[in-house]
Amino acid sequence: MSGFSFSPVKKEQIVSVPGWFVWCGSMVRTPDGRCHMFVSMWEEKWGFEYGWATHSKVGYAVADEPDGKYEFRGIIFEGSGKENGWDRDSVHNPYVFYDDGRFWLYYSGNHGDGNYSVHTSNQRVGLASAVDPMGEWTRSDEPLFGSRPGMFDESGTTNPSVCRRPDGRLIMIYKCWSDLPPHDGKVRIAAAFADHPAGPWERMDAPIFDVPGEMFAAEDPYVYSQGGKIYCLLKDMGNFYIHDIFRSMIRFVSDDGIDWKPAEPMFFRSRVMDFEGDGKKLLYRMERPFLYIEDDKPRVFFTAILPERTAPFSCNVHMNIEWKE
Repeated sequence: MSGFSFSPVKKEQIVSVPGWFVWCGSMVRTPDGRCHMFVSMWEEKWGFEYGWATHSKVGYAVADEPDGKYEFRGIIFEGSGKENGWDRDSVHNPYVFYDDGRFWLYYSGNHGDGNYSVHTSNQRVGLASAVDPMGEWTRSDEPLFGSRPGMFDESGTTNPSVCRRPDGRLIMIYKCWSDLPPHDGKVRIAAAFADHPAGPWERMDAPIFDVPGEMFAAEDPYVYSQGGKIYCLLKDMGNFYIHDIFRSMIRFVSDDGIDWKPAEPMFFRSRVMDFEGDGKKLLYRMERPFLYIEDDKPRVFFTAILPERTAPFSCNVHMNIEWKE
């Protein structure tokens, strides 16, 4: 059966920071050959399950090769701290897009009173940009997407992922929900389009991925272009798409980012991961997929992992990937 083949994860392909949970992860290679990686991170004292919502920041690491060792440089972006700022407290889900000499950082931000449910209900997609990741970032004063009363994404927008379509336009895939009727908290995956990284972004009036009757079927969309098509990776939140594998990663394909169908094959990979010198392990959590594309082919796969439910740390790992007939 055709599919993707993944190399074992080497020790130098684990991105971690002592004392911090590391999550998410996206990377871009600039014309000078440098590889720039952006991750979300929060101190371990805040706990894994809830700390990201109240204390997440964006960290930065660099490498000479996409599949090489990334050197952590520090925290480069965090909540605005403004009293009435929409992203005052936590910034999460960083996704980097490089265009015309500038880094465009899409993220989900929030504010709250320290209560997990308050912070998560205030999540919105935002944008910041910089010429140098270690320099000054210009951030949006407002979220990219305002509330749309009565729509499926009225209450929250998160997990942005952006790529350029074959026709040159940009597409963003994001996770969203509305806590209000008629949607009642159902989580969906949606799309928006723009001509420039800063927008304006035009959202579709209907979600692109949905499983009738299921409240939370998928999350963590990652969109990429290959071979004149647009692909999207998703994390199956159960076995809603691949019925015999629990919480696998799956693929969809589209010509325009509007109409989607299962890719062939639909299955991308399971949570079983091979670690060099340590063998294969079933991970408790594997989320936030990202692919480095070179010469129109996926070359390196990045993902965030929590090895075990009670593991005291999380990290991002990357590995070589190739198509296997």
